[in-house]
Amino acid sequence: MRFYEDGIRGALYYALTEHALVLSLNEAVLHEALDLVTDHPPTSLASSAAAPKNAAQLLVELGTKPDDALLRTVAWLAGGAAYDDEREARLLAGSVLLGAPDQTGDAAAARLLMRQYLGTVVVSPSGQSYALAPDGIRDPDRGTPNAPVFPELPVLGSPLERVLDALHTLRTALSFDAEPATAGERPLSSLHARLTLELYPPPATEAGAK
Repeated sequence: MRFYEDGIRGALYYALTEHALVLSLNEAVLHEALDLVTDHPPTSLASSAAAPKNAAQLLVELGTKPDDALLRTVAWLAGGAAYDDEREARLLAGSVLLGAPDQTGDAAAARLLMRQYLGTVVVSPSGQSYALAPDGIRDPDRGTPNAPVFPELPVLGSPLERVLDALHTLRTALSFDAEPATAGERPLSSLHARLTLELYPPPATEAGAK
């Protein structure tokens, strides 16, 4: 099933087996998932048996590779969510930088002033220091409101880039657990959600590096 939304094209691949409905945004991944379902089909548990720790009624697993479309989409979504916070951060930085224009050329001095007046240091979404420019408060990566710059996301060296580079697999498991009830009462269930993140191993450091 193919779709087109807000300039983004994609396809959803799915297959219904005897035991599960399998969906994927990648056809090759769909075949891998079908092999897993075939080799390890779901089994019914006796009412008195303890459920395995990884048991769930709904499983969503996202796997990534460096520079793939999924990571780029997550970066776009995260960048859009950070836009409102960035406007507020820019205003806070401006309240200090505009009040002491003679010291804003020194990033260390500007950070000290922010800590003294605001109790914190205001930085851009990429972790950069704001600066006072002729046309407003400038973000080194995104420019000013009057002369905006639209960098490729995630911005190199930003906290978001480091998080996405480290992310290998995200797995969400949802299940409904039966709760104890007294005689005559309607049976109750509670929602059990589990989120698992699998990270790439950190890059090996060169021998002798300090």
